[in-house]
Formats: sequence, structure tokens, C-alpha cells
Amino acid sequence: MRKLLTKICIALILTISIFSIFTFEIYRYTDSVVLARQSETYLDATNNIKYRDNDVVETIVVLEDDSLITRYDETKYESISDYISSSRGKKISDELLEKQNEVINNIKANNIEIDLSNSYNYTVVMNAVSVKTKVKNLDKIAEIDGVKDVIVSNYYEAFEVESENKELEDISYTDVFMDSDKAWDLGYTGEGMVIAVIDTGTDVNHEAFMGDIENPKYTKEELNELIGNLELSAKGVTSADVVYHSEKIPYAFDYAGNDSYAYSAGLDHGTHVAGIVGANSGKIRGVAVDAQIIVMKVFDDMGSAFETYILAGVEDSLKLGVDVANMSLGSPCGNSYATEQAAKVYSQVRDKGVNLVVAAGNDSYLGINNMAQNHLPMAKAPDYGVVASPSTYEYALSVASLDNNMYTTICLNFENKVYVEYAQTSNSFPIGTILDG
Repeated sequence: MRKLLTKICIALILTISIFSIFTFEIYRYTDSVVLARQSETYLDATNNIKYRDNDVVETIVVLEDDSLITRYDETKYESISDYISSSRGKKISDELLEKQNEVINNIKANNIEIDLSNSYNYTVVMNAVSVKTKVKNLDKIAEIDGVKDVIVSNYYEAFEVESENKELEDISYTDVFMDSDKAWDLGYTGEGMVIAVIDTGTDVNHEAFMGDIENPKYTKEELNELIGNLELSAKGVTSADVVYHSEKIPYAFDYAGNDSYAYSAGLDHGTHVAGIVGANSGKIRGVAVDAQIIVMKVFDDMGSAFETYILAGVEDSLKLGVDVANMSLGSPCGNSYATEQAAKVYSQVRDKGVNLVVAAGNDSYLGINNMAQNHLPMAKAPDYGVVASPSTYEYALSVASLDNNMYTTICLNFENKVYVEYAQTSNSFPIGTILDG
């Protein structure tokens, strides 16, 4: 029970201060989507061209049989991870992979050109395989025996913003700013937990992750044994030797590049997020200081990601038994609904005990800094809906950021009261202000 409360508490206080990551929607190719076939192009409801026949797209081919997460029986196994690594789970996974290979072979036998480079097989979050193909082949693939659905992957881009470099003294009090020190006082430090950071990658050698942690969930030997019983989406990973970096970061993999070097110089967003989640070195402290961090780099070195990479990370998160999956990415002005497959993935991941923590975005609210300087939207357009999806889905915990507006000043400590002198800032206190010390 305490572990469950710890997971909930840590998830609720993961206040992530993020750079903006935007997405643009790519259509989902099913009978229900509003698309009109015209000559060699696909048109949406407003006659905007989405794709031409010869455009190559990243595609998710969904098969008919149920995935492992759908078949999971909570009364027989302690966790979804235990089920996946069990003899029963591995048998079903092998059967699904065999049928996926049959479908791929049938696609090739029908002279449908596909590219399997950086392709992923999914057996846990969905029963599917990712392929690259031309738009004109989507109809043909949908007709292959055993295929349930064909989805064109969403495409995500990291939005570059200028960031202010703060001195260590400026960030050393952020634990107090986020009230994480209060959680620590109650015993919620992330001890025994594993948090997946699905992002742009992390500098595993950063000083922020060099501290000791209490009671880690996985030692290198334990992780090695677990990986040996799994078939990870991370290609070529058959032991902990290639992914293990430290007690703090026992696993790191690049799902966009298919290698174990999960960091790109200049793409520091993932390092920033991982630090907020669990930095534990000296004055650099995150929220869950005793949690282990699993680094899942899903953006390529140019700052772009397909949903196929993200799904591979989520899939391996379940296999590795994470408690929280943090996705600091999204599309502004998001929907409150998801496509059928996305809804199924997110809802089942949450229902099987993994907290999905997703960034609300950086878009503040409609009307801020408007010409009238009243920071309100127009009366005829009162929509405040700029929160990003997938954080807007009911299956995710949407987390917003706060600006760090603290400052230092000279003060007088007298009989447990702090007298703060006047400072010329927008957040200043009048002279003689008394704060509880």
C-alpha cells in the first residue's frame, strides 16, 4: 500500500519545467477518418493536401489478435512486467511475433514495397509492427489477411527556444520551490521506484546524477537477469552490459537511432527533465532523489520523433517494470479525445499500474500579453484550451510548469522572524515585511 501511495505522490509532484515540443497531426488511415481520395492525392475535409501517393510515411500495421496487456490477468501475476517475463507471457509474445512475420511476408509476396529499417514489433501495448511505405500502398496493406488497422505515425519536432543559463545557486532551492522537501519529510523520496524519461535523451555523465541512492529497485545483476528473460524492443540489448551506466541510471537506449548512446549534444531537454525528476547530487536535487531513472531517447539527433519510437519506449517501460513513465512532449491546443488505438494504449498502461505523466505544454493561456494588457481572451473567443495532448487525454496525468521567480536579498533574522528589505523587483516585499522563519 505504501508503494502505491509513493507512486501516486511522486507522480503528483513531478512539476516539469519544459521546453516546448510541438507536433503536427498526421491523418489516421481508417474507414472512419474524413479523407477523400482524388487522383494521386488524399484530401482532408477542407481540401488541404495531406499526402501524395508516392510520399513515404512511417506506418503502424495493427494485427487482429489481442496484445499482452489486453490478456493480462491481475489475479495471477503481481505486475504486468511479471506477466510479460513469465513462460505464459513469452509463449504468447512468440506467437504474436510469428503472426507478425507472416503478415510482413504476405505484404512482400503481394509485391507491396516496404522498408523495415528501424522497424519495431509491438506485442505488449498493441499487436503491431511498424514499417515505412508509400501512401499508395496503405489500401493494399489494409487488405492483407490478419491486418486490423493501418495507422500513419504522428511526427513530433522539438521546438528550439533560448534558455537562460542559471548559476548553481539559482537552482539549489528548487526543491523547496516545488515543495518536494515536504514530500521527503513524509518519506516519499522515490525509494525503490523506477521512472522512465521518454524524451530527447540524457547526459548520463552529468554531475546531477552522481549521488548515491537508497534501496534501488534494480542492481546491475538483477537488471541483467530481467533483460535475459525479455525480448526488448531495444534491438541488440540482451544483457545489462550495453545499457547500464550507474545505480542512478541503470538503463539508457536510443530508440530513434537503435543504439545504446542515448544522448545528443545540443538536445539537453531530456537531461533537464531527468534532473527535475530525480537529480540527487550535491545542491542539484530533483523530486524523486532516490528513484532510478530509465532513459529512453525517442528523438533523433535532429530533434524529430515518430510515434513509433515513442511506442517502443512505452512498450519497454512496461517490460522493465517502471512505476512512472514521464513524457515531456505534446501538441498544443490538444484534444480531449484520442484515436481508438491511442486511447486503448494509454488507458491500459494506466490501468495496469503505470502512472503516465505528460507535459501540459508551455503555451500559457489564450489572451496573455494581449494589446489591452488585461491578459484575457476576447469575449467572442473565450477558449482557454491551449493544454497539449496527449496530456489532455483522460488516461494521462497532465502536469504544468511554474516559472522560477525566487530571488535573494539581504534580510535580518530576529527571534525566529525574518525581516526582508525592500527590493526593486516585480515580486518584491515592502520594507519591514515579516516572514515566518
